[in-house]
Amino acid sequence: MPFYVDEVRTFIGPAVDSEEHPIVSWDWDFGDGSTGAGQVATHTFSKAGRYIVKLTTINDCSSSATCARSVAIQEAVLVAKVLADGGFLDGIVNTESEVTEQFGMAVSEITMVTLFAYSCKTSLIVGEEKVAEVEAGYNEVATKAVEVELPTDGKDIPITLKSERVRFGGSRFASTATIVGF
Repeated sequence: MPFYVDEVRTFIGPAVDSEEHPIVSWDWDFGDGSTGAGQVATHTFSKAGRYIVKLTTINDCSSSATCARSVAIQEAVLVAKVLADGGFLDGIVNTESEVTEQFGMAVSEITMVTLFAYSCKTSLIVGEEKVAEVEAGYNEVATKAVEVELPTDGKDIPITLKSERVRFGGSRFASTATIVGF
């Protein structure tokens, strides 16, 4: 999992040492001049680079141990993708349209827009969950900004834009979702 500049990260120390003695003290050195204390510590790196994070522990027998881990901190790069669909939804056979793309980035914001839709409803589906819906009438523009918390485990997640006719008769539509993340 990548670490980014200005991102709060959580570091967790062990509860017991290698000989199963309870640890009673945790001292963190984040390698950038900052320190922390406690089994759970949070830290934000302000510059990109490679840092050696050290944890010194003391167990209930007053024995100490130090371990170190190299952490690479990257500049966050903003990425935007557009998911788009458009066409004609008739009243008989073609009553809905759907487009899906897999996103592997950490998505931080989703803006959903339905443009010039006549009696068309557009849903935004993240994974299996419908997170937003917007409807536009004849020659109208309807927009909706959506904040979505997504898992940051690096796995791809499907994001689907689904448009459907809501009244009898045909519907011309154009739908987009702009996906912004790091």
